Amino acid sequence: MKASRLAKNLEICSFKIQRIKEISEAINDNLETNKLLDLFKVFLNEKLEIGQFVFYSCANKEWELLSDFGIKGTPDLKDFKFYNTFKDIQIGDYQIPGVTTTFEVLIPVFHHKKLLSLLFLADPEEKIGISPIIKHLNFIQSLTNLVSVAIVNKRLHIEEIEKERLNRELELAAEMQSSLIPEGNFSNKYLKLNAYYQPHNLIGGDYYDYFIDESRVVFCMADVSGKGISAAIFMSNFQAKLHSLLKNTDLRLAELVEILHSEIDQVSKGDRFITLFIAEYNFDTHLLEYVNAGHNPPMCLHDNEILLLERGTTGLGMVEKLPKVRVGSQVVRKNDVIICYTDGITETQSENGDWFGEERLMDILKKRGNCGAPIKINSEIINQTKSFQGKMADHDDFALLTICFN
Repeated sequence: MKASRLAKNLEICSFKIQRIKEISEAINDNLETNKLLDLFKVFLNEKLEIGQFVFYSCANKEWELLSDFGIKGTPDLKDFKFYNTFKDIQIGDYQIPGVTTTFEVLIPVFHHKKLLSLLFLADPEEKIGISPIIKHLNFIQSLTNLVSVAIVNKRLHIEEIEKERLNRELELAAEMQSSLIPEGNFSNKYLKLNAYYQPHNLIGGDYYDYFIDESRVVFCMADVSGKGISAAIFMSNFQAKLHSLLKNTDLRLAELVEILHSEIDQVSKGDRFITLFIAEYNFDTHLLEYVNAGHNPPMCLHDNEILLLERGTTGLGMVEKLPKVRVGSQVVRKNDVIICYTDGITETQSENGDWFGEERLMDILKKRGNCGAPIKINSEIINQTKSFQGKMADHDDFALLTICFN
């Protein structure tokens, strides 16, 4: 009798080891999730004779029905807060909305204190004798743990692959955007120019540019509403249109801005807008003409006085019909300096919650403006904002364009 019972126990142990081995091999072979669940269902129903069960798993903070068998109705369990209180196997009466079955056993699966899955179990009503659930309970728990963790790992692996793909796409987009932005240094006998751009993420929606021929320089600073890939794409389209207009037409600044506004309004349908400062400096007349379309007003150090270049119109794409474009003008003298920037600089926050602000930027211009080297002025601005920021993370794109006139 004892020998017979021992042989039976050994047979059961061998059976359980074989099932664990099969599941482990399926996981190692990277079996698809639906096939792994089919295997799990076969083990529960056909091998262990579990008559009724429902298996739920958590995916991205939402609960997903993975598998069920032998029940009447459609499980619709959405509120799992109640089950977070259980840390081990529960015996009782459990109901699932949409199902008439009363489940006697609940197996919660936790990993690092996080609830991963729930397995509800019930014997069929006509079952007589020892419940296979009770008989194999610890084994079912081990099997459920193994399958639950495998499914989560598969999901994380897929998410990691997707994340790597998106990161690579971002890197390629950043390379493309970088190739569209002109070199950060330029000088001739009329001026010296230095520019700096640091997107908040790999790519951003800030933009500087300059165009030079034998008689003039046109330079601009722009900021598109929003951040990320969509903002960068929108800004690239804007840049392409601006380049085309400057290369193929002789439009005055007001006309140029009006056409750009019409293009933006047609493309964005009011969902996005661009703030823009654009200026043209004539090498022969020393006249600077500009339009400020809702952008942070550039600062011009002129005769030791700081002027704000504010004249213009509203941001492009903000309204359907652009208000009258007013063109500002300023005769530029030797040693004058202009700083164009985006709000990522003035809105840099300290650990105390203070803004860097325009006053600090003006102080830098007053103290360093007469050095005649735009790269030194920009370096001072960057260093001071980083020092002011302390341990606070960047919250926005960061763009500077500084010109010293000879």
